[in-house]
Amino acid sequence: MLLGLGTSVFKSSVELWLQLLVRDGASILFEVSESEGDGAAEGRSIVRDALEMGVYLSIVLIALIVSFESSLDDGGEVLLIWGSAVGLSLAHVFAFRLAHVFEFGIPVAEGWWSVGGMFLTAFGVALLASVPYVVSVGSVSSAALSTWLLMGVVAVVGYLAAWSRDWSMIGRLAYTFVILLMAASISIVKYFLTH
Repeated sequence: MLLGLGTSVFKSSVELWLQLLVRDGASILFEVSESEGDGAAEGRSIVRDALEMGVYLSIVLIALIVSFESSLDDGGEVLLIWGSAVGLSLAHVFAFRLAHVFEFGIPVAEGWWSVGGMFLTAFGVALLASVPYVVSVGSVSSAALSTWLLMGVVAVVGYLAAWSRDWSMIGRLAYTFVILLMAASISIVKYFLTH
């Protein structure tokens, strides 16, 4: 029952993000045209905030997963993934809402759509990181596969950012590679600073 509900919510959120991306191509993520109304700019803002949450949470979870001790079983690792995802997303949304109050003086209704997008993205990232612990894949460890999936999240967002700039294929791939190196470096630094 709970897994079915989670799958349904995840599927709905993926469909929403694909619909927003397809509407104007990847440029919806990063460009604002003077001729567009506030609705298009708001849509881009919601997607941008959600992608920001996805990349941020992916990088932090990579550092967390790499630091798992061998004394933890798969269930303990999944609990740490979900506990960290919930705690980090709540802190991130709290900071986001506080910044909105600072910028606009009062909480604005549009900000709640971004909050919803960020929570859906955090749920999706945590679910993606948990899949290898539920579905066994031969001799590959759950932690290693989860790390690769999270790096995939970072790679997709990096590629979409490069694609929105109409760069050549080589430029897009080079940019994505640099983004992956930066994300891995951040995760490594976080790991060594906390252990």
